Amino acid sequence: NLQKEAARYFKALAKRYADIPNTYLSFELSNECEPVSDEEYVNAYKPVVEAIWDESPNRVVMACVQSYTAITGESMAKLGCCLDFHNYNPMPFCEIFYSTEAENPGYYKNITWPYVTENGTVIDMEAAKDIVAYADAYSDASYNSVRNVALENNVGYINAETGYFIWKDAPCDYMPMYSVETRKAYFDD
Repeated sequence: NLQKEAARYFKALAKRYADIPNTYLSFELSNECEPVSDEEYVNAYKPVVEAIWDESPNRVVMACVQSYTAITGESMAKLGCCLDFHNYNPMPFCEIFYSTEAENPGYYKNITWPYVTENGTVIDMEAAKDIVAYADAYSDASYNSVRNVALENNVGYINAETGYFIWKDAPCDYMPMYSVETRKAYFDD
């Protein structure tokens, strides 16, 4: 029933916005979904994709692929969907914890970009594209691996999210942030 409802919903959106070019509108099927396999992914979303393309045959449809799921995106790429990846790597740089700042005031102000790991490895954005955030538990998906699947299947690819985010894991009355120079260097890179 949920699958039928999702197909009906996306079909209505595709019909309503059929005249808007892909330059301004695309559909992402699900933000960071967690199918257990590529086969499950395509089985779950194929009716939704078909419903969109019934109303708007050339609409860009994006399928998110994340490294915390055991999928490559190949099934969705073969269906014709653009692949997208959310690249929050390197995670020690991208995940900001209040508790870290509370335990070590000024910690984040001293971090620079390119990022230097505890063992001295220097990571810039090119290096980050090959990092697999959850490799020990799930898959080898990274920016480059997902992009390669898209290229092999002649579909689009987008790095749909990037940046850093703050976990509210400790009571603090301030928001730890990198220096302006570090933020600028990261986003410029």
